[in-house]
Amino acid sequence: MDEHSKRPHMRDDGGKWVTAGDTVLFSYGIPPVSVNALIIERNGRLIGLCHGHNPSEFNLRSLRRHVGSWYKYNKYYLKTTEVNDE
Repeated sequence: MDEHSKRPHMRDDGGKWVTAGDTVLFSYGIPPVSVNALIIERNGRLIGLCHGHNPSEFNLRSLRRHVGSWYKYNKYYLKTTEVNDE
């Protein structure tokens, strides 16, 4: 049994697995407002926390319906995939 079958998970628009403890990035509005949301697990569902926004939390499964695309945005993931232009 793999790691993803044990906990709630879903794929972002780039195909990366997202689960509790990850951070996702999306934007909304005109002009765009960027949001980094911590993902937690509550009652078997993935919930995003985005304090300072209304609403301050959301069900990850329904996020695409409201903002379109969203992506995993973990600092570790960014460091391992950055391309050095130097």
